[in-house]
Amino acid sequence: MIKIVGIIVVAVVVGAGVAGAILMGIIPVPFGPMAEARAAAEKAKPPVTVMYPTKERVVNLTDKSGSKYLKVALTLEFIDSKLKDPPKGAAVTAQQTDFAAEMSPYSAVIDDALVTTLSSKASADLLKPDGKDQLKNDLMNNVNHALRDEEKVVNVYFTSFIIQ
Repeated sequence: MIKIVGIIVVAVVVGAGVAGAILMGIIPVPFGPMAEARAAAEKAKPPVTVMYPTKERVVNLTDKSGSKYLKVALTLEFIDSKLKDPPKGAAVTAQQTDFAAEMSPYSAVIDDALVTTLSSKASADLLKPDGKDQLKNDLMNNVNHALRDEEKVVNVYFTSFIIQ
């Protein structure tokens, strides 16, 4: 009889401990509304991205009135499908270094897509109010197409932009 009471007491204590851990969020619930809410929150998290800076380049523009040049430096933002949570601190630099090493076989493809897209523009188009936004979209689409969507560019940032 004492053994049965002891087993029941241990079972109640362990059950209470597990229930407390579930309520405190230490143990995730694998079913029910809480699990569905956690799965929805996981899906809603924005993807982890990585910055890929490119070298500064000078290209001829297609102006018919005279020779115009564009000097531009830009950074491409890619989705980093290997990470679930964004890195912090020194891990950001390590992430960028690792990604740059992975992308090095594609550097000629990326450079070609950038130069081809940039040199197909006229200065008048780039100086319009939405000219740079349109250029960013064209650059994203052309780089993604050139990479056959193996890596996905989600944004383009100009760090230098001079037309002369």
